[in-house]
Amino acid sequence: MQFPQWWKVSDYLKTHSAEEAQDATKVPYVWAQDKEGMTYYEAIEEDPVVSDTWHKGMIMIETTQPISGMFPFHSMKAAVEAEPHRAFVVDVGGGRGNALVSIMKECGGSYGGKMILQDMAEVLEGKDPVRVDGVESMPHNFYDIQPIKNAHIYYLRNVLHNHYDARSRVILRRIVDAMGPTSRILIGEMVLPATAAPGSDPFPFFMDLNMFMEGGLERTEEHWEKLLGEVSLQIEKVWRHPDNPVQSTIVATLKS
Repeated sequence: MQFPQWWKVSDYLKTHSAEEAQDATKVPYVWAQDKEGMTYYEAIEEDPVVSDTWHKGMIMIETTQPISGMFPFHSMKAAVEAEPHRAFVVDVGGGRGNALVSIMKECGGSYGGKMILQDMAEVLEGKDPVRVDGVESMPHNFYDIQPIKNAHIYYLRNVLHNHYDARSRVILRRIVDAMGPTSRILIGEMVLPATAAPGSDPFPFFMDLNMFMEGGLERTEEHWEKLLGEVSLQIEKVWRHPDNPVQSTIVATLKS
């Protein structure tokens, strides 16, 4: 849906400041559609055909992007079994729950801890309600106070690249305020190379431009460190997929 609008980017850059590009109601896509004042998502939802196409595309992307092969969720077995009253994984903005299904498959279950899927009510309880065995669905806006406290893992997969740093800090702070001393945030995102070597895969940079159209961006490891540090988090480790090192899971903990 963004592709026909890409050719207007140069005109957008001539007429908009960097600050305006980070305003959710003035991003390139809505400007090109003559819908400034709406967010990208509001503009998408305004047209039922475009909305349906977009949601189907997101489902396809969800099912094809790797979840396992990076952070070893099975390594949490002893910790979760020792404190099963704490949620095992809270998947924040988790869509239809594909990530939790993959995690439970890797672990052979949930080790007695809750698996909680959070997303907007219209996603979880819309025309095709989300029901996943072994998973508790919980309507939740990630800009609001996080109701699940002291979970073992809070999982953000393909969430923060939709948002510039200011909005990302709000989302992260809601989770930070809910974390316990041993809680972790897992961030499933691309980690861009610091430089683009000749002959390297152009797809991550294509995605960065794609996210710019919507009002977001892909980030380098240095950028992730800065963003997380601003909300009292530190990177414990970056787990990179062996077949595609750009696809990563960042493990963040509270600053000591």
